[in-house]
Amino acid sequence: IIFLLFSNCMLNARIRYLHSKTYYNLIITSTINHQPSNHQTIKQTTMTELTNKSRAIAEQYLSWDPNNETKEELKALLNEPITDDVNKKFDQLFNKRIAFGTAGLRGPMGLGYCNMNELIILQTVQGLIRYLQTQFSVAEVAQRGVVIGYDHRVNKSHTSINFARISAAVLLHENIHVYMLEELVATPFVAYG
Repeated sequence: IIFLLFSNCMLNARIRYLHSKTYYNLIITSTINHQPSNHQTIKQTTMTELTNKSRAIAEQYLSWDPNNETKEELKALLNEPITDDVNKKFDQLFNKRIAFGTAGLRGPMGLGYCNMNELIILQTVQGLIRYLQTQFSVAEVAQRGVVIGYDHRVNKSHTSINFARISAAVLLHENIHVYMLEELVATPFVAYG
């Protein structure tokens, strides 16, 4: 788990944006045209349509995922015969994004948009950067920087320290100063930073 020193409400708005550009655009379009949102439309689709959508999202996820272990896991899942259990797994992994709660993004580490993994971290940090740049000047965001800490959690190839390193790399790529703590830390230490 990475800890970033920003309030929960900041990331909450960006996570909805990061679900996919299509989802975001549909919400904006539906607001302008007073059409039902994409989320409401999904509830009205059949299981087959939902599964086809899940598989398409899974293919996109596969192209973006930087983790070779979860790529192989997803390739194996995509090659399994289509059954109700496989369809349910796709829907579980790719039709619901991990929820942002009072303690931030929290959940099991693993494949899919419903779990903590490298792709979720990449997208969340990119969203955080974009949000911060709407609240402050680009120069101010770069100069202030971000404090990053990590804890002891590990699940196969997913590790908190790796999530912290990915976060730092994304921030540094945008020329934002990073204060990364060198050892395992509890959340209060990061907030003190």
